Amino acid sequence: AIDNYSHSSLPFEVHHSSYLCGYMTSINSTCLNIDLSFNLLTIKNNFTLTPISPDYIQILPTALFKKLSSSIEHTTDLNQPCFGYCSLDRASKNKILLTLENDPQACSLPLVGIWVSNIVNIQSTFVWAACIRYYMNSSLQQRLRSGINSQQSFLLACFLSTLHNQWVFYEVYSIQTNSTSLMTMGYDVWTCSKTIIIPNSALNQFDLNTSAQVPYDFEFK
Repeated sequence: AIDNYSHSSLPFEVHHSSYLCGYMTSINSTCLNIDLSFNLLTIKNNFTLTPISPDYIQILPTALFKKLSSSIEHTTDLNQPCFGYCSLDRASKNKILLTLENDPQACSLPLVGIWVSNIVNIQSTFVWAACIRYYMNSSLQQRLRSGINSQQSFLLACFLSTLHNQWVFYEVYSIQTNSTSLMTMGYDVWTCSKTIIIPNSALNQFDLNTSAQVPYDFEFK
């Protein structure tokens, strides 16, 4: 399911980058014994980012670019990270054109990377998931250009919420591991188990509101 989603053109959502499956068994005797087991499947592909000087990147001042760059006039949008594509504008000399993920013209333009906005720092999970979507999306492969050089890199343009009206740029490379090729999805499986014992006396006085406030920590290994 994760692989199919990452290779698809479905709307981008971070939670599709992992899969959690849980099991529960219970025995009710003098007390209620609940055994919980979870398996968490996560993508193991990683990327390395190299900063690029803004002097080398020119972005066309479109309405979208101005909206993304305005952290004052559009405060209602600041709580939601955004993602889209960077393409080359045919009418200019290789200037970068920002497009939304669902923009019809993004389906015909040559792509050189992605942009993200409304994130606190570059190590955000949203940034990583956006890189996965761009790199693995099979519907984009025929339109992807090599990035800054010929080594399958691509451009990442970020508008950080912690920086006022300032874009930062990175060249992104996929990190190849021993078990994954550059264009293959790799996975890690994490497990966790916990036993919860609830005395019958506590069950007889069960209060949903107060019980919901009792935290249980789960550590995946």
